[in-house]
Amino acid sequence: MKESSKGPNNQKIPRLVQKDRLVRTIVHTGVLTVALTTLVLRWASAASSDSPPKANAQSLQQWREARFGMFIHWGPVSLTKREISWSRANSNPKCPNNGPTPVAVYDNLYQRFNPTKFDARQWVAVAKAAGMKYMILTAKHCDGFLLWDSKVDDYNIMHTPFKRDVCGELAKAAHEAEMRIGWYFSPMDWRDPDFRTDRNATFVARMQGEVRELLTNYGQIDVLWFDWDGRKPMYDQATTYTLVRNLQPKIILTNRLDLGEGNNDRQILSPHADYYTPEQSVGAYDDQRPWESCMTISRSGQWAWGGPNDGVKTLAQCMNMLIRCAGGDGNMLLNVGPMPNGEIAPEQAVDGNSETRWATDSGTKSAWLEVDLGKPAAIGRCLIEQAYPELQRVRKFAIEYWQDGKWQTCYRGENLGATLEAAFSPVTAQRVRLNITEATDGPTIWEFELYPPTR
Repeated sequence: MKESSKGPNNQKIPRLVQKDRLVRTIVHTGVLTVALTTLVLRWASAASSDSPPKANAQSLQQWREARFGMFIHWGPVSLTKREISWSRANSNPKCPNNGPTPVAVYDNLYQRFNPTKFDARQWVAVAKAAGMKYMILTAKHCDGFLLWDSKVDDYNIMHTPFKRDVCGELAKAAHEAEMRIGWYFSPMDWRDPDFRTDRNATFVARMQGEVRELLTNYGQIDVLWFDWDGRKPMYDQATTYTLVRNLQPKIILTNRLDLGEGNNDRQILSPHADYYTPEQSVGAYDDQRPWESCMTISRSGQWAWGGPNDGVKTLAQCMNMLIRCAGGDGNMLLNVGPMPNGEIAPEQAVDGNSETRWATDSGTKSAWLEVDLGKPAAIGRCLIEQAYPELQRVRKFAIEYWQDGKWQTCYRGENLGATLEAAFSPVTAQRVRLNITEATDGPTIWEFELYPPTR
């Protein structure tokens, strides 16, 4: 990701409220993305004359129909509240970073990185609730830190106090939820002393070894999101492309592996690249070449978590971006920056609008909506409001809470109507979910609220 100037989540996830109400969860309809895919806003085309790329037609068409994805920038740098990679001081004059964090400090942040609240299934749930159809995680950013169990480079998540394979857990959770998953992968490594030197071939061999691990060990990978840094691309592109296509024939690729000095992110320079990637701006209408705008939800434009005061864009701003991307026949990849503890910050997952609702895709016969209260709390009552109750979609459901490593049931119901106010035996829990076990079609919920037990 090239450094951007400092200055959707169309969903709600849990937010604490005052008085006796513990939480309200309202998730913006996933149906929005369906409507947006049919919206056509015709404005002046700025398409380039570059030849269309060769692509896996079916995979690329599925990706284009998805329209909306989640970008995740995360790593030990979240401990500093500064930007990923760009906040690292320079140790290689052939690289563009020149940040305020000394190399000796930045490169040792991993020793304190222990995100014990990381829950891959919760991340996937947040994305699905927003109507997102795919997720892209920064498996390796320009700082060289690896979020997987790598045998190529020890500078990875298994050498932190956390010692868990983040890529492995997220890939598993995504596959279980039928969520498409991809890796952001920086071919450059600003930490590697061999990069862009006369020893660059040694660096490339390591880099390709990392790609091999990412595309071999985690099942089907739908997207490989190569980045660039504005400097000379020295990645043995022909061999790297062949490696990727051989390992994952259905994968789709960004345009950035070939980009260098004098290029821009709207160019496609190789027949192996599948789509172009406007950054922090919405692309112009283009129905000839696939494209995706990558945008931050952060108000300041930061990719990594910027701390609790960083702020987020308004719902109206996020909606505007998404509508313009879909209307321009492109995708939007909206970025969140998880906190050092592994959770997606509440302000990045709440839209503040009581008119929004949670919805699933048409044809869905079971689904669940999870609430994380932030800390254990006593609950004994709930309120559920079903949208369009006349459709009688929700036939069987349960209120469940997470305890001792599994979901426990505290309330069961059938034939959910317009509004249900229910009381149950008090439990103390941090994670609670509405589990719809049987539905006639995609269920949709206006409100899911939890309350303390009646005194």
